[in-house]
Amino acid sequence: MKKLCIGIVILILIAAGAFLFFRNSNTLGSMKDTITEASSSRSEITFELQKDGLVKFEYSSNVESGLLNFTLSDNEGSVIDTFDSNGSSSKEIKLKKNITYVLSVSYDEFIGNYQIKAIK
Repeated sequence: MKKLCIGIVILILIAAGAFLFFRNSNTLGSMKDTITEASSSRSEITFELQKDGLVKFEYSSNVESGLLNFTLSDNEGSVIDTFDSNGSSSKEIKLKKNITYVLSVSYDEFIGNYQIKAIK
């Protein structure tokens, strides 16, 4: 009986691990933070995608004060798209080149929170 219980627990752990692995395997990257004192900074993540690849961006933020910007650029610094702040939404973008893309979050004298995720 004890061996059966151990076997069941092991199977449950394997199934849970597989679920978590495959659930997040399409995430290219994400950023989130809560800022409680006015500050300025910039964070970025990079990812590569094949030409004509479709990426979905899920994002939300609450701006109590200051400025917050979400920007998608190519590896040469050219802006591909920007995302609205102080709300919640999603956007799909078809990328046109086989290059490295940069998703950045920048803020100036910002208080609030944000999160953004890129999913292929």
